[in-house]
Amino acid sequence: MGQQVEELRGAREGRTVAYTQFLNDYKKDQVEIVYGFVEAKEDLSLYSSCIYNELPSNAIIHLIPCRGKYKVRDTYNLIDWTKHSKHRICFFRDRDLSDYIEDGKDLCECENCYVTDGYSIENSLITKNLLRRLLREVLGYQSDSYEVTDEIVKKFIQDKIEFENQLKNVMSHIIYWKMNDIVSPLDTISVKGFVDISNSNIVYKTPEDKLTYIYSKAKVDFSKCDITEIASIESSISTDDKFRNIIRGHFLSEFFMHYCNCIKKCQQELSLKLDVNNIIAPRCEKIESLSNFIKNTYLVYYSQVGIFLI
Repeated sequence: MGQQVEELRGAREGRTVAYTQFLNDYKKDQVEIVYGFVEAKEDLSLYSSCIYNELPSNAIIHLIPCRGKYKVRDTYNLIDWTKHSKHRICFFRDRDLSDYIEDGKDLCECENCYVTDGYSIENSLITKNLLRRLLREVLGYQSDSYEVTDEIVKKFIQDKIEFENQLKNVMSHIIYWKMNDIVSPLDTISVKGFVDISNSNIVYKTPEDKLTYIYSKAKVDFSKCDITEIASIESSISTDDKFRNIIRGHFLSEFFMHYCNCIKKCQQELSLKLDVNNIIAPRCEKIESLSNFIKNTYLVYYSQVGIFLI
């Protein structure tokens, strides 16, 4: 108890909100509980579902949002690892654009920190199998033949590939902004600004219109950007087999939400919030890299404490 009081006192002296919450919530003797830190509140439902799929039925995962990837790093650095197990306490952060940009800010890359395969966890979860389930469970196709739903899924795969290809130029500009430390609030950019998916035909805006839109929304001065360098970035990512992994997860989620609303038979209008929390999260597929991470951390911890987990 003395240790916890001392740590709480330190937390009040300018330490992260997430770390303070951890100190308040941590139950050393309730060994069935494991702890995790994620970047944001929006990550809680997705990670919770994915992790629970890998844990025994009486295990408990307590996740805490950190308000950004740098707060994930700061929280990791605050924990006294001589007193806490790295198998019991883990961290989960987005890869973002780190394959193309050297961040230089010493992000959390330790053995108990999971980094997504793509830009964010949504890149791994929005798949043909997710749509296949949604067609029958949510979108009103429960009475249709598998031939009908398979055709819809086949078209979705083609449309998703085209969407990702259409975003090469957009993502090239975003990579340039990040490389040059240009302040650019990406949350202001909506997929609706460069594609119309309100009916059965997906219509993309011209490259010029897409750029006008994203520069306006992000409040970036186009005239101060090096178009030659941006073209070089686009050429580089176009030849990268992993290009599709750098599409911003929020863009992909938004595209998928609008796509589902376009093909649905039911009357319910799906929102992005509903899509993530109530639709995608309960249907999370196994992510191989995350599964292996859980095996090497939480499951090792449960084995070490000798709990019989069912």
